[in-house]
Amino acid sequence: MRHLQIALMAGVFSLLSSSSYAQDCFALSEEIDFRECMGNRYISSDKQLNKVYKQLMAKSDVQHKKFLKIAQLSWLKYRDTHCEYEAMGYEGGTGYGAYHNNCLTNLTMERTELLQRILKGPS
Repeated sequence: MRHLQIALMAGVFSLLSSSSYAQDCFALSEEIDFRECMGNRYISSDKQLNKVYKQLMAKSDVQHKKFLKIAQLSWLKYRDTHCEYEAMGYEGGTGYGAYHNNCLTNLTMERTELLQRILKGPS
């Protein structure tokens, strides 16, 4: 039964995730390893976002820093609220944490890419 649950979760997550790194988690056969992997994916994506955010802040003038900070705080609130909403259907189940972390990871990676494009400037 546990392997069926993992297979079903992997199917749902594979539809949601565009990251090839995420697929490494789906190769894991133990549910606890899968959940830990999904948590680690989120931690890694959050560290990368913070790194790019700090680089952009360092490059920005005072006015841009002010608005970047406001935008980032608003985005964080959106991300967290949106992922809570998306994961509501799994609340109380074993898949909740992995589903929630997958959402957080995907949105965090998207935000990181956006901030990286801003950091690079116009092409």
